[in-house]
Amino acid sequence: MNILSNWLFRWICLAFIFCSVSFVFSAESLNPHKLPNISRKVINLYFDHQENLISTQFANYRINGLKGGVFVTLSKNGKTRACWGFMHPQNNNLIQDTIQATLGALNKEYRYAPIKKSEINDLKIQITIINSIQPINTIKGQNALKSGLFVRAGNKSAVILPGEALNAQYQLMLAKQKAGIALHEKHQLYSLKAQIFKE
Repeated sequence: MNILSNWLFRWICLAFIFCSVSFVFSAESLNPHKLPNISRKVINLYFDHQENLISTQFANYRINGLKGGVFVTLSKNGKTRACWGFMHPQNNNLIQDTIQATLGALNKEYRYAPIKKSEINDLKIQITIINSIQPINTIKGQNALKSGLFVRAGNKSAVILPGEALNAQYQLMLAKQKAGIALHEKHQLYSLKAQIFKE
């Protein structure tokens, strides 16, 4: 009986390992430059009332070698229409995080009027991947075009992504304003190193 149990246990373990390895190799690896295209497909499915297809549409795709928080920015005529995302990975899968952030930009963004189907062809999509979050004591040396800024004071916080401000002073002012942090209120600063992918 013990021999049979041991044999069965080993067989189950081998089957599990084989299935796991097969899944890894069967999942198609995508270039991260494809992330805006994935976001675009999610937007189209959302407005076509086919949200049930979103999770299965990209189930067999992964992006290897790149991890981080994800922000999806939708802009129109050079102005932001929606932005949503996460400082840290949510699903240990960059594609799934991009899908989640895209849906958040469409149905959770409260700072702008909801996006209409009639304007989706005019939208430009930017995906920002947060590679690292480093505490800093001052904005001196901060390049607002290349690095984002995270400001926190108690339970108030805000993120300004790279390129959303022309210089570090304006970046800090925007972050404080966005978070509702008073001018002389004590706060912590974090510089965000990021990669940006556009359509």
